[in-house]
Amino acid sequence: MENVEVADESDEGPQISETEADSAPSARSLSEVTSSYNDPPKTLVIYSGPTSLDRLQDKNGMYIDNMNYFLEHGISCYDDAPEKSKGEDDETETVTVNYVFVLTKEVADYYTAPNGLITKKIQE
Repeated sequence: MENVEVADESDEGPQISETEADSAPSARSLSEVTSSYNDPPKTLVIYSGPTSLDRLQDKNGMYIDNMNYFLEHGISCYDDAPEKSKGEDDETETVTVNYVFVLTKEVADYYTAPNGLITKKIQE
């Protein structure tokens, strides 16, 4: 096909040629769309942790206790691979869970240190 320019007298923005339109990326293919329906649902948990390790500053003692409890009891090692966590007779719905922790640098350094709770949970 020849490179045919399609132009219009109206001022409706830039025009593209038929050749450019033919080679433009198309929307997602049908197989991409249908495969996404087979993927397990996804959940994103955003956890805002303490702003300081000083337990006496504001409510940081309570926030530190809550974060420690959440890290020890609220996160499954299989949340990002739910098919591994289900037993043969388990008919519950599979859900992929990802976590984001919002922390100050001081708190993040503490929890991600080699012996920190986040590091230990990642290594499980």
